[in-house]
Amino acid sequence: YRNTFGMFSVSAGYTQNGTSTAESASSGEASHGSITDIYVSVSPIDGLTIGGGHAENTSADTSATSEDTQSSVAQAVYSTGPVSFGYRRAIQDKGTAGAASRDIEGMSIAFNVNDSFAVSYGVQDMEVEAISATAAVTEEVTGISAAYTSGAASVRVNHSKADNDNGSSGVDDETTEVSLVLSF
Repeated sequence: YRNTFGMFSVSAGYTQNGTSTAESASSGEASHGSITDIYVSVSPIDGLTIGGGHAENTSADTSATSEDTQSSVAQAVYSTGPVSFGYRRAIQDKGTAGAASRDIEGMSIAFNVNDSFAVSYGVQDMEVEAISATAAVTEEVTGISAAYTSGAASVRVNHSKADNDNGSSGVDDETTEVSLVLSF
């Protein structure tokens, strides 16, 4: 479902049998749950959009201590002239026993230099909570992107770096991507 009411936008979804089973595997209806989500955003003034959402996955889990996986997000984006600023906060409480929950905070800025060239920079910290003897770990990701468009062609460059990638202490990752996009 998706609709707009004045300055408010609402989207909601429901998926029965939220998990998948291999095609050749057998399972009954009771072995699956569902996924529900809702997101609401409001634009109270020109250039500002504030939104928040919540999702819940009720997929069945045979562990006695498991609960539903829940995710929540809140964000704000403000655009004025050629500049946009964004901030996001999110949490994910894993329903599976022994799985770490995550706390995420991200910020970004984008600048349209002109009609053909744009650059952006973003940072995100994701804290993976401590479980038993495993200490909490914070993944730190930074990224910078640039795009140049001329007619039907766009050249894009993106470079990102992650420290403690995916919440694994001491695992770092770095990626650079250059792409050419042609529109016909």
